[in-house]
Amino acid sequence: MNGDCMTDASSDRISVVFGVNMRTGCNIRVSASNITSFCAMMHQAIINAFEFDSIPELTPSIYAPQGYVDNNRMWVSMATLMFPRQTPLATSSSCQLPLGMEIQILFANIGALVNPQAKIIGVSFVYDTLRTVQIRCTGPSCQSGSDLNQTVEITQSVAFIDVSKPAVGFQGEPPIFLAKVPYDFFYPFISGAVSSTMSITLLQLLLMVSLTFIAV
Repeated sequence: MNGDCMTDASSDRISVVFGVNMRTGCNIRVSASNITSFCAMMHQAIINAFEFDSIPELTPSIYAPQGYVDNNRMWVSMATLMFPRQTPLATSSSCQLPLGMEIQILFANIGALVNPQAKIIGVSFVYDTLRTVQIRCTGPSCQSGSDLNQTVEITQSVAFIDVSKPAVGFQGEPPIFLAKVPYDFFYPFISGAVSSTMSITLLQLLLMVSLTFIAV
């Protein structure tokens, strides 16, 4: 929103881009001649400007966690913190008003490390504490009843807060290869080696017998 807070609260608003923090505001005019009635009226006008004419207790605001607005079953309610419910305190020269509100959007990146997807975890309207708007001395010689106006800025900000947990890579365990082969898998090699050994042993035995006969 921008310009005068007394204009239509649904007009002159700025679109929010995901992930981009921003701050905007509008102005209200205070007059020393109507400070008492001004307090109650502007208290409600400020809340309407902040919340699009929607009071949380009456019409809860909702949001789509992953941007799928067509699937209303996934919509989640927003939370409102430090909502100024109390009646504003006014004196002859001051009143207490909520002059700021921050929309906090908590999100986390989920999914694969190579292509994470942002998911909104929660949205909160956090009001500033009530601040005293003091009417400064106005008019010639600070005479009472002056109708000169004083401008007060009302601000609203949006903050995106990343609550993602640190990514942890995962590496699977190496596979265990249990190979089972038939008992005769090495048949040509083992069989040949055994036959060759037996042949050499038999030949040695025959040579020993022959040498024995020759010696005799």
